[in-house]
Amino acid sequence: MKQRRTRIAMDDCLVKKIIPYVEGGVGDSADLLAKASMVFLQAGELADIPETLEPFQRPPLAKVAVMLHLDLIHGLARDEAALRYIAELDRIDGIITVHQHLVSAARRHGLLTVVRLFIQDTRAVGRGIGVIEKSMPDAIEMLPSVAAIEVADRFQQLHIPRIAGGLIYNLNAIQRVLDSGCRAASTSNRELWGFNDR
Repeated sequence: MKQRRTRIAMDDCLVKKIIPYVEGGVGDSADLLAKASMVFLQAGELADIPETLEPFQRPPLAKVAVMLHLDLIHGLARDEAALRYIAELDRIDGIITVHQHLVSAARRHGLLTVVRLFIQDTRAVGRGIGVIEKSMPDAIEMLPSVAAIEVADRFQQLHIPRIAGGLIYNLNAIQRVLDSGCRAASTSNRELWGFNDR
C-alpha cells in the first residue's frame, strides 16, 4: 500500500471561513480556490476523479485541503473498499458523507471526515445529535444554513467544528453563520469564494 501524506488537522482546514463547493472541476477558478484553506469537491463519476484532482497537484492549489463528497460519486460504493481506494489517491484529505458508519473506517485510512446533516425539523436535530455523538467525525456540515443558525445552541455541546451550507447567497449570510458559532460556510457561489482573502 502506498504511503499517504501526513494527515492534516481539521483546524488547519478551517483557517479560512469560506469553503468553496466545487462541482465538475476547477475550470478557470484556480486563483479563487487558492484563497481557501479547504474545498469540498464533487467529482461526478468514479472515472472522473483523477482528472478532477489533477489541478490540486500543483500551485496554486497544491496546499488547499481537498474533501471529496463520497455520496455523489457515481460508480463508487459506500463501504471500506471505496475508502481504501480514495485513500490511495493523491490529494484527497478526507470525505464528506451522510453515512455515519464510514467515519471510523475513513479514520483508519488516514482520511478526515465531515458528516453532512440535513436539518428539516425538530426530529432531525435530535437524530443529528445522536449520529454525531455515535460517530464523532472531524466536523459536521449542517444544511440548510438558515436551519444551522436556528439550532446552533443544540449542537454546541458536541465540541465538534460545525460548517453550514446551502442557501448562502451573500456575505451577510456568511456572517450570520459565523456569528452562530459555525467555523465556516460552504458555498457553490463562486462570487463569494474570493472573500477568503479579507
